[in-house]
Amino acid sequence: MDDPNSEATAVGQAFLRKAAGDWTGLANAPAGTALRRTTSPGPPATSAPSVEGVALLELASDLEVGRALGEGGMGIVSLARQRSLDRSVAVKGVRAEAATPAAQAALIDEGRVTGSLEHPNIVPVHALGRGPDGRPVIVMKRIEGVSWPTLLDQPDHPLWVRLEARTGDRLAAGIEILVAVCDALGFAHARGIVHRDVKPENVMLGEHGEVYLVDWGIACRVGGPPVAELVGTPAYLAPEMLDPDTRRVGPRTDVYLLGGVLHRLLTGRPPHGGATVTEALGRALLGVTLEVADERQRALVALARAALARAPELRPPSVDAVREGLVGWLRRREALALGQSALARVSEVEALAAEVDAGRASPARLEQAALACRVEFSLALRAWPENPEVVEGWCRCRLRLFDSAMVRDQLEAAEGLLDELREAGAEPARLEAGAVALRARREALRADAAAAEGGRRLARELDERVSRGERTWFWGVLLGSTSVVLALILARGGLAAVSVLETAFLAAGVDAALLGAAFLGRRAMLANAFNRRMTWVVLWSMTALVLHRFAAYGAGEQRVEAVLVGDLWILAGITGTAALAVQPLFGVVACGFGLSAVAAARWPAFTLELFAGAPVVTVVAAMVAHGRSLRRRG
Repeated sequence: MDDPNSEATAVGQAFLRKAAGDWTGLANAPAGTALRRTTSPGPPATSAPSVEGVALLELASDLEVGRALGEGGMGIVSLARQRSLDRSVAVKGVRAEAATPAAQAALIDEGRVTGSLEHPNIVPVHALGRGPDGRPVIVMKRIEGVSWPTLLDQPDHPLWVRLEARTGDRLAAGIEILVAVCDALGFAHARGIVHRDVKPENVMLGEHGEVYLVDWGIACRVGGPPVAELVGTPAYLAPEMLDPDTRRVGPRTDVYLLGGVLHRLLTGRPPHGGATVTEALGRALLGVTLEVADERQRALVALARAALARAPELRPPSVDAVREGLVGWLRRREALALGQSALARVSEVEALAAEVDAGRASPARLEQAALACRVEFSLALRAWPENPEVVEGWCRCRLRLFDSAMVRDQLEAAEGLLDELREAGAEPARLEAGAVALRARREALRADAAAAEGGRRLARELDERVSRGERTWFWGVLLGSTSVVLALILARGGLAAVSVLETAFLAAGVDAALLGAAFLGRRAMLANAFNRRMTWVVLWSMTALVLHRFAAYGAGEQRVEAVLVGDLWILAGITGTAALAVQPLFGVVACGFGLSAVAAARWPAFTLELFAGAPVVTVVAAMVAHGRSLRRRG
């Protein structure tokens, strides 16, 4: 059947056809109709005592019965004044038109059962006796309050103010009421009594929020003799209550009924919806489905589904287990709210991390958002450490922060986040991938750092600005010493007055002066590769001249002009090589030496002037040009 209502009706009709007795008057009754023992087919329950022979108190003279407080299928509850104690009480009796022996016996049984259950959430029974009309009555505490359905149907009822002030919201208030009902049932179950008609209509609320589970009229004792009866409320009753063998009824039957009340709180309707008893019975046999979209109610939905399992053995083992689930939800309610707030922060962090990674937002904003996220998750996990949704969200947040830290090369922060993820139990594969990426990035950064450091060292080694002042002083020594030599030669009368051997000694003197200057300024002259090369070029040039002149003298060369021309070519070769290896401006100097050598060979009479003047002018010009270049770069 495509129509679930039709299917439920058909199943309910099939059940009623098989059931013993005439159900014609009940099949089309409202689904919320309470089925009592007097409406059951067959003989009355054998567990109920007969009215005859029961010793009941004579209460006629002590009770002044007033207006009716409520009526049901068999019974009526009236307000009365108990004269002996001068107090208002509630008196429950059997309505005159339903006052059969079986109904009166059921009332006596209810009085005895309820009277044996002294509990804060069960209405106290003051007396069991005969009322003014001679029929059995139960004298109970009068409850100043309302029935639970009345409260649920009146959103503006004054009691809501008190309940919401205590719990914060109406669902939590309903769960607290249901916890009190569990307390009453747990007490009854410990004494072997099952209520069998737990529903909102049988819960009364005092004006100060007191909770009472009432109407124990169809309660039964666990392990009692089987009775062929159909009792309960079709909109709520457990499937085993439709079994002719009542031995299946037990504490887990009341667990099912608690699940039905929870269903009503979560959805606003009983578990076996439907317009008639027939349809409700069919739904009870078909089973209950429960879907609630609010994620904050997920634990309650799971508890209701478990309690409404068709097979009793699949339900929670006791009302205490149901109570534990309800109390756990109440305790975690604040944690759930904190968790939802924290989870909202995750999306904010993820969006901001994407902006930061793309360079469209400041990392400081992400750090602030991450700190706020950390605080909220800390509070949520402190309230409920095992909240799987919050744990998953926190891991998701940290994974995103880890990825962002990796993008920005904040490896210490990334390692800290990885440790936190490991402690939180994040997915091992994701942790391993993160660890591999972290190691690879560290190695890459170390390689980059080493390369950068090598580049910096090389740049420093070739930095022409290092010891620039000391080099100028060194060049001054060179020019000064050569000027002295030139002055000595001129004072002797020119090249014609000096020999090759004397020029060799004069060159050795200049070389010694340069060596001395290099030694005294060795820290500066050896500070980097450029200075070392410059020093080598100058010293090697002068040493080469000394060696050349001594070699020329040894070879018998007597012409000083020829030796000087050779010197110029040697200097041109050395400085030309230095132009390639040290500083391009040495090329200018090399050209100066080369041109001087050509000119000296062409005009021997000007050899001294060319040897002394042209290179000096060239060197000075190169030094000036070099200084300007350094100033522009520096």
